[in-house]
Amino acid sequence: MSAIHSIKRFKDLIFVTESSRAYWRDATTSGRFRYDQTVSADYTEVDTVGRVTLQTNGIQATSLDLDETVYVYKDYTAGYFSGDFTHHVDIFCTAASTTNMMFVWGISNTVGILNAQNDYIGVHIGKNGVNLEVSLEFVESGGAATTDSNSSLTIGIPYYLRIVRKEDIGTNGTVYCYIYDSIAYTNLVDTLKVTLGANTNFRYLYAMSVYSGAGGNSITALTDIFSISQYAIKGLTNALYWFQEYKDLLHMVNGTNRFFLDANGHLFNAYVANPTSAPTLTAAAGAGKEGVYKGYVSYLITWPGGQTYETGLSTGSAGVTTSGANLQINWSAIPVCPYEIPGGVGPATIHRKLYIGPGTGGNLGGIYYVATVSDNTSTTYTDNVTEAEVIANGICLVTDYITPPSDPKYIAYHYSRLHIIPTVYPHRLWYSEAPGGATATANENTIPLAFKTNNWDDLRAAGYGGKVDPQGLVSWGTNLYIPLKHTWIVRIGNVSDTWTYRKTAADIGISAPYTIDICSKLRGILGVSTAMGGVPGIALFNGENAAIITGPEFSYIFETDLNQDYIHLCRGKWDGKYYYLLYPSGVATDVNKMAVFDLSRYPDIRLAMWEDLSPRSIDVYNQGSEIYIGGSDGIVRYNSGTESINIDLHTHDLTGEKGAATVFKKLRFLRYALDSDDDNVTLEMTIDGTKKTWADGNTYQTISGSSDAIQYIELPQDFEGYKYSIRVYGTGYTTFKIYSPWEVEYEITR
Repeated sequence: MSAIHSIKRFKDLIFVTESSRAYWRDATTSGRFRYDQTVSADYTEVDTVGRVTLQTNGIQATSLDLDETVYVYKDYTAGYFSGDFTHHVDIFCTAASTTNMMFVWGISNTVGILNAQNDYIGVHIGKNGVNLEVSLEFVESGGAATTDSNSSLTIGIPYYLRIVRKEDIGTNGTVYCYIYDSIAYTNLVDTLKVTLGANTNFRYLYAMSVYSGAGGNSITALTDIFSISQYAIKGLTNALYWFQEYKDLLHMVNGTNRFFLDANGHLFNAYVANPTSAPTLTAAAGAGKEGVYKGYVSYLITWPGGQTYETGLSTGSAGVTTSGANLQINWSAIPVCPYEIPGGVGPATIHRKLYIGPGTGGNLGGIYYVATVSDNTSTTYTDNVTEAEVIANGICLVTDYITPPSDPKYIAYHYSRLHIIPTVYPHRLWYSEAPGGATATANENTIPLAFKTNNWDDLRAAGYGGKVDPQGLVSWGTNLYIPLKHTWIVRIGNVSDTWTYRKTAADIGISAPYTIDICSKLRGILGVSTAMGGVPGIALFNGENAAIITGPEFSYIFETDLNQDYIHLCRGKWDGKYYYLLYPSGVATDVNKMAVFDLSRYPDIRLAMWEDLSPRSIDVYNQGSEIYIGGSDGIVRYNSGTESINIDLHTHDLTGEKGAATVFKKLRFLRYALDSDDDNVTLEMTIDGTKKTWADGNTYQTISGSSDAIQYIELPQDFEGYKYSIRVYGTGYTTFKIYSPWEVEYEITR
């Protein structure tokens, strides 16, 4: 399974990325969960002739004939597929006989060949002439099939299907099959649609099925069901995401990909380009306006949650002259917006707004609104609006809006403006216009994506010797802070004409951007940094100065265990009491250990090490009451679940002394702090590679606790040696927290 590189809890959703894919789903499920389907393990294969091979995430069908009994399904329990859903299926047909078909997806309430059943919805592929045909099919109560097909596709080319059921469209709902020829779902080839005749809930999911018919016709294809019953997208860049919330949206960027996620699970592109072509205007007989004019077009996007954005204008059309009886203007070649939502169902609306301005020699005193084309398909419009009417409509407010940077790496919302540090030219800090609207509702719903040509500041003027290498963006209080590797820059003020930038007095910056978090308890910003002299640690920046938090507990982690070549990949989060740090240890090239620093008693610091969680990403939600760990094993772990716990604590963790393993010690007491809700936890101790036996003859003891109070356990007389480690483990815990200190008191005997 692919490792989960980024994870974020947003309202009732949890969003994760792994490799080139992303998933999001209901976050209220406790415990742990895995996102992808494992066809070879989870599905039942019925194949009397050996035509299919089940793979981890797909099925290879070879020379499948219509008269054979072959299907692969999974029982999701009665009524599971109810309401809206989105499934994703990849298909790759390499050979087929004319008239042969196979289902690549389907749902039903009985088990068997899919098209032999009385009620089902399915997608099948086959050969039509020389082309590949994809069909969406619905059958109710054994009646005739309702089908929508595209028979102009190409055999030997992969296609990517997004199958969506929407219960609120039509009396009993509608099913769509979106066909793409790009893995990132950026090029829509066609949309198939069937209107359902009954609102039926289904039990079984079919990963494939033969399409029963006459023999002698074969088909060979690969089908890959990569996500079922949760939203998903693939074809992404494998890079860490920077997350920011804005009103009811989660904004995420990684230098290449940029998305918004709303509370209903709609994922949509956070990059909307201006129209790239101009309309055509011609004069015609009829009422209208007299003069010389140019036409312009903008796109108006309204997303499912009601959020809106109007792009800047297209280039102007060629001038058109109206006079005499020919005052009407006929618009044609109105550009169609290519924008679409990659996940979810699609935007609520895409409209085009038409504007008119003066042509060469024209007298109109600006660019004014004409009308809105209330669809995204029409390319013509008849314009009979008079010049007085367009002036009364109002001046265009998006005249000088440009297409925003397409490669945001770090973002921050500060006083209603979106700020962007791009991948290319990272010394430029871009800032959007603050949203405006004629009404409070319009102002609330407008997303600040509008940028003007010169809406950027050159940070090199405030950089350290002109060197600028931004490591993030932080909106904190009334100021905007830009961490560099060696210092911090602060922007003071919130009006673009008067705000100023200056370098702070800090000589410590940030080395790991994804460890930055605001720590209200310590009144500063935490993050992993490398101090002058090359020694890394956790830095606290107070708005003007920065200092490394020190203590013996830190030495082993940052000076010995941390792979400093990959320090930039560390992840960190503050939950109000603890700072969670994920870091690469030894020769690891990505994070694989988690250290938890208790800073609630700062400058007294307690430390716990977690080595068996396979941690790769982390998020903290609801003021620390919910912790999510994304694992290198593809599993998301949630702190309210019941888990098997297995934790190793080694010599350096217990003593804080790097040289402790080089002296012979007689161990006296173990000091520990544990909250297991008073459930018993098993404790073992190993010394110099041998698991020790306790006074009762067992190789373990049971301990428990209900708070961070320190407890003691006396160790037997023969507990002595050089190296020691402690293991605590158990199963079924709903509460399991280890607090510092876990320390062994000992005497050095030689």
